[in-house]
Amino acid sequence: LEDVLEHCQELAPLAPRDPSPWLTEAAVYEGQSNWPKVVEAYRTVLKLTAGNNARYRLVMVGFLLKVGNVAEARQEFDRLRRNSPDVMAEEPSLEASLLFAEGKSQEARESLESVWPKVSDNTDGLILYGRLLVQTERPADAIPHLEKARRLSPADSQILYHLAQAHRRAGHEEEATKLLSQHRVLMTIQQELYALSRTAEADPNNLPVRLQLVRLYESIGATAQVEYW
Repeated sequence: LEDVLEHCQELAPLAPRDPSPWLTEAAVYEGQSNWPKVVEAYRTVLKLTAGNNARYRLVMVGFLLKVGNVAEARQEFDRLRRNSPDVMAEEPSLEASLLFAEGKSQEARESLESVWPKVSDNTDGLILYGRLLVQTERPADAIPHLEKARRLSPADSQILYHLAQAHRRAGHEEEATKLLSQHRVLMTIQQELYALSRTAEADPNNLPVRLQLVRLYESIGATAQVEYW
């Protein structure tokens, strides 16, 4: 992956109007959960695609929320709503996420419920709805939504954390403790997966490493990644 990033930096000056190297760089940093670097790359993409970048701007709003830049996320979101309302439909839960980040929980819940048929099978939408229900003192109602998110994204350690909080608020202390333990284990596995995947990317013919990746992904129920490796 470091080689990919280096290659992107080499390509960018050779095609100064092409956003492709920056999009590739953003994808690499996203895989590493390096959100500030993703935002930095997308800022360049937006400059290079001025006038034809609504979808990139939409993606940027989500990453701005991940780094806690709520004010800029709101500014970009409102610009999109004025200029490209059709594109907004591609991320129906984004407004609810923004409202939640702004501390407007009731409005966030109303926004999410208004588009629920579109997000009821979306991991981010399910997590957000679960968190909103916990925040409004309905932790027992949150649990089924967070469990569904867990089934959809078994490799997401944050779901286990939010699920543990829901059980704790619902008075299920033993289950909450078990889930927090699983959360810590999964975070450790994710660190190992990241290190192994970097090795495998650098040496695709390294069969022992690929088999170890398969075993680890199998252990957390990540079927898509098992098939990939």
